[in-house]
Amino acid sequence: MYRFIWMCLQAIACCVSFICFAQDSTRVLDEVEIVGIDLSLFSSGTSIRAVKKNSSVSLAAIGDQSTIYFKNYGSQQLSTISLRGTSSSHTSVIWNGIPVNSPTLGQTDFSVWPMFLSDQVFVQKGGASSLFGSGAIGGAVILDNSNFQKDSLMSIYLGYGSFGQRDVGLRLQFHQKQIINETTIFGSLLDNDFKLVSGDRQKHASVNRLGVSNKLSYRHKRGTLFSEVAYAKNEREIQPTKTSSSQNTLESENIRVVLNNESVGIATHHSTIGFISDQTIFNDTSITTSYRVAATHAIERSIKALIFLRFGGTGIHEWAESGNFNEVEKQTQGHLFVSGTFLNKLGNVTINLRQAFYRNAEEFIPSIGIESSIIGDDKIQIRFRSQLSRDYRAPTFNDLYWRPGGNANLKSEKSLNYELGADLKFSNLNVGLTGFASHISNWIQWTPTDGIWSPQNIREVKTKGIETYSNANFSIGQTKIFLEAEYSYTLSTDKGLVEENQLPYVPKHSAMASAGLISNHSSIQLIGNYTGRRFTTLSNSRANRIDAFSLIDVQLKHRFLFGSTSIQTTFNIQNIADTNYENLKNTAMPGRAFSMELTIKF
Repeated sequence: MYRFIWMCLQAIACCVSFICFAQDSTRVLDEVEIVGIDLSLFSSGTSIRAVKKNSSVSLAAIGDQSTIYFKNYGSQQLSTISLRGTSSSHTSVIWNGIPVNSPTLGQTDFSVWPMFLSDQVFVQKGGASSLFGSGAIGGAVILDNSNFQKDSLMSIYLGYGSFGQRDVGLRLQFHQKQIINETTIFGSLLDNDFKLVSGDRQKHASVNRLGVSNKLSYRHKRGTLFSEVAYAKNEREIQPTKTSSSQNTLESENIRVVLNNESVGIATHHSTIGFISDQTIFNDTSITTSYRVAATHAIERSIKALIFLRFGGTGIHEWAESGNFNEVEKQTQGHLFVSGTFLNKLGNVTINLRQAFYRNAEEFIPSIGIESSIIGDDKIQIRFRSQLSRDYRAPTFNDLYWRPGGNANLKSEKSLNYELGADLKFSNLNVGLTGFASHISNWIQWTPTDGIWSPQNIREVKTKGIETYSNANFSIGQTKIFLEAEYSYTLSTDKGLVEENQLPYVPKHSAMASAGLISNHSSIQLIGNYTGRRFTTLSNSRANRIDAFSLIDVQLKHRFLFGSTSIQTTFNIQNIADTNYENLKNTAMPGRAFSMELTIKF
């Protein structure tokens, strides 16, 4: 508790000093536009959907209001994503234009980064390697922090909840003509001592988080210069299984630095350079550190607003060191890309081409997307879309160099992805349906060989399924009502097996539904999630089955206004039915939980 009090005092001290500094300054916020590369312009045939920020704690909250499946290794523990039946290393995570998946593991732990440090989060499902490079077989999560919140000069966030949850956040902004600077700090402590079915309390599962970010934007004569420096630290006890009393710890530190420059003329030039550092320490002894330097230059040009072109190149240099590597391992990648979107009265066509060079290997990654719209009038719109893409994932440092077992002869995983969809917009109703399929070859699988686990290109996987979504909003007097629902059916199987058994930890059925009311300055939202049955092995035996579960959450909000100051109060109830469920086999998850949040904006 003393750490939480200390953080609150620090936040209050910062607020007081800021108020004293800003007493004589204007309260009018200058509008600052940050114009980045509009990747949706080159994503015809797919959809990029914005994620609603319903939590400030971690990016793993992406799955709270969608059918996206996250494999959670316990409450607020390691959390990895699975899109369209693929593994966690088949989703590329892009931060301000820089790929941030770990070079050693090939994935991102979404529990490490606080959502409080993220402005905009987008999810693109389906093959996207032609846009983002290695790893985007199942899709991509795009984190864009270049759009500043302009509703306050300062905001304070406080949270308190069940099982020892204490959160504090602070956001400060400074505006001066062409300059805008924003500093964000977030801290979170969680004892995680929830009650088990046996009546005991969960032990050895505490989590401490710290996140700091500073963003700076400068508008010059020809465009905008943007930079961000972000730091995240996560200290946690690794939650033991129900039958274990083990006490292990994992500490991670992540540093991200990016500098973007946009220059507008006859063509628009986008230059990005970034640095990524990731370190994990297991039980204070086993240390793995990886680094990445990436630089991209892209040129955009439009021709009579009918043809949009984008071309450029990317260079990436990575290195990593670990007690399980013989030496500091290094790798350099190069990418050349060109994209074109062609518009006409019937719709648009996008062609993306990417040539990748790495480890004396080459990959040619093309995609083509088509969209056609039928517009009856201003209230009715129907859009048909389709995409065909070739995608890939290069082996990670662990796959290649882990000692013992690493295999330096591994090939890249390759996939062929298809999707076909339709979207209907009628007045305030939106409905969408998408069918998808992919064939992934050279899937890397760690298997025992002569008593040593080693990765091999032995698996051939087919995925297919459907996704639906619908949302509607309407008003009754001064009350606004919004409804939303999603459903996903995913079949992900190993072609080498006689039976079409589901891949481990891929639910066939996932669903989400929410309903909410907004009246004046108050709102209430009810959210329900269903996650279908999963298996821990390819045998799909009953002994290795994890039962399906449903969760229902409710959120109440009210905002008070005092002149230019607003105070928003939020009350959450998670797992309102107190459901006993598992996400990871034999690992407990919390029952009913309560939390309160207070956000003050000046």
